[in-house]
Amino acid sequence: MFRKSLIAMTSAAALLTAAATPTMAASDTTADATMAPSILDVAAGNENFETLTMLVTAAGLEEVLMGEGPFTVFAPTDEAFDQFPDPVLAALMAPENREALAEVLAFHVVPGDITAGTLTNRTLDVETAMGRMLDINGYDGVTVDNATVIQPDIVASNGRIHVIDRVLTPTNAAELMSRLTNEEVGES
Repeated sequence: MFRKSLIAMTSAAALLTAAATPTMAASDTTADATMAPSILDVAAGNENFETLTMLVTAAGLEEVLMGEGPFTVFAPTDEAFDQFPDPVLAALMAPENREALAEVLAFHVVPGDITAGTLTNRTLDVETAMGRMLDINGYDGVTVDNATVIQPDIVASNGRIHVIDRVLTPTNAAELMSRLTNEEVGES
């Protein structure tokens, strides 16, 4: 499987140090810092987030997701990454595209602690850590752009995770691939 190959190819990336980014303003959170692991610890300890954890490491964002927070992370599962076009994922993993990878990952992170209860029975636009907007629809389940929340409210010391079934991107996969490779590609 392509994802497993990427994990093996990037074992050296685990040694990357995190990029320094400013800490986002804190808000009320139900997470107890002394009882719960960080968002990154939760993801790394869950076999459904191997690809996400690998990508966070490759982008050098470990310290960010272990930082003070609070953050809300809409976390794609490994199955979600399996749906993502392999050439795009491979291009994102290239060292020269580290900044683009960080942007895609930041598109899944929202400053603050957003509970599932605040998402239900309403629509909401929230700003991501990269400054782009996510459209959340809390009617008939919760969707975030084109993804469905399949498990809400996994609490961590620095925020929470809502598990989603698709990878979010600020552009479609063809535009992202074109940007990464400076090639014209078809719609995917």
